[in-house]
Amino acid sequence: MRTVFLCLFVFTSTLLFAQKKKPLWTQYYDYQWKPAKAPNISYYSVVDKTDSGYLRLDYYVRERVVQMEGYYDDDSCKIQNGRFTYFYPSGKPERQGRYVHGKKEGLWVEVYENGRWKDSTVYRNGKAIGTSLSFFENGSVQDSIERDDLGMTTCVSWFENGNIDYTGRYIFGNVKVQTWLYYHSNGKLASREKYDKGRLVDKQYYDEEGRLMDTTNRD
Repeated sequence: MRTVFLCLFVFTSTLLFAQKKKPLWTQYYDYQWKPAKAPNISYYSVVDKTDSGYLRLDYYVRERVVQMEGYYDDDSCKIQNGRFTYFYPSGKPERQGRYVHGKKEGLWVEVYENGRWKDSTVYRNGKAIGTSLSFFENGSVQDSIERDDLGMTTCVSWFENGNIDYTGRYIFGNVKVQTWLYYHSNGKLASREKYDKGRLVDKQYYDEEGRLMDTTNRD
């Protein structure tokens, strides 16, 4: 898996550090990415025209390394079109994926600074499809989100110790349906909630020993 990641994140040093001609424009930003002047500059951007589009390079000022490299359709950098790569202040890759005329397309991958995978999602025409996975820094799975062609999304989340945190389903993106199960970190059932098109219709709560609790006064 690590080899796949290294192949995805090819560091184009020639583009990043060997700009010989004057760029189209340069802009300076503060830590919130708002236009700024010294001494409040945290980042700066350089844009130049290439055969592949308008190349934008964002830099960390203090670390003097690239923060983002990506291509745009326009010189004002409003419509992303091409490969985008983001970097940590250390210079190590953080996230990479591709845009097609402003919409995410294909596999997007995010990693921790130690190189382990953090998140992976596939997009089609800007919409997440299929199965997304996220991971804890120790490499164990944190979340699994599976989407089908009918609009149903199945979610499973785990604690870092490997026990299930919760399971449930959505329709239409974020409307809870059917039965959702939540667990204590020790693996015991914490609650069972039943939904009808986003409306909670039934619920039971359990203590850390798995004993049913009184839910009379719960919302």
